[in-house]
Amino acid sequence: MSRTDSTVFVLVSDRPYFEKAQSTIIGLRTFGRWTGDIVYITINFDLDKDELSGLNVIEKKFEQIDVSHVLSKIGPDGFSNSDKREIHKTTQYQKLLVFSDYFRKWQRVVYVDANIRCCDSVFPLLELDYKGKFLCPDEYYKEENILNNKLGNQISKDDPVLYQQLLDEYGTELIDSRDFLNCMWIFCTSLCDIVTEDGLTTLQLFQREISRWPLLKCNEMTIMCLLLHVKYKLWEPFPYKIGSKYLFDWSEANRPGTTWRDYYFIKYSCT
Repeated sequence: MSRTDSTVFVLVSDRPYFEKAQSTIIGLRTFGRWTGDIVYITINFDLDKDELSGLNVIEKKFEQIDVSHVLSKIGPDGFSNSDKREIHKTTQYQKLLVFSDYFRKWQRVVYVDANIRCCDSVFPLLELDYKGKFLCPDEYYKEENILNNKLGNQISKDDPVLYQQLLDEYGTELIDSRDFLNCMWIFCTSLCDIVTEDGLTTLQLFQREISRWPLLKCNEMTIMCLLLHVKYKLWEPFPYKIGSKYLFDWSEANRPGTTWRDYYFIKYSCT
């Protein structure tokens, strides 16, 4: 089976992010030279027949992840020390739909956020060893690896009893654990046989843990770190470079003197 046949690129967005998703898809097809499958999960809207025409995109619908119960526990004001994404950016939870069993028809899922710029061929990315792994950028994605962020910072302490229960279950080492960025990732779908408990699918397990822990300051990214990294120990960081080019960065401004030509993927491109 070829790299193309066994792989799918996936995006998720609602209507306000459609143009960003469209730009990313065009980038994958042009600069990225990707001719294989692309699935676009549309949230609360349907594509018109002419939208994405000629780009050979599969539109997919799922029953959405309901976080109303979690929001009721968090309250209308959000956490005391957060940027309030837990109440204002809840569509982010729908990224977890990428772990649906629907995607097990492919061996490898490559998820990209609906605004990432693809700057070069995707095929060097597909040379990475992904079997039995979850790959994505390290939060400390620069070579100097300065530890200025920790997973513990993504968890609210507003409810000290529940916070301690989470530490008891996942281990106090999570406080100082490295964390990852989930703006793009590679997921070996065979891991759906590992990331499960009590007869739950991977997606159902994510949903259960979200409901149990209304403490997540970074929404779906926090629960992904807790399960895929802390509990199941499946995460492996992306390399900083593939050949002479950086694999990923938030922006070229983080590395003065570079332009988009020095990268494969950029979240917020400025050149």
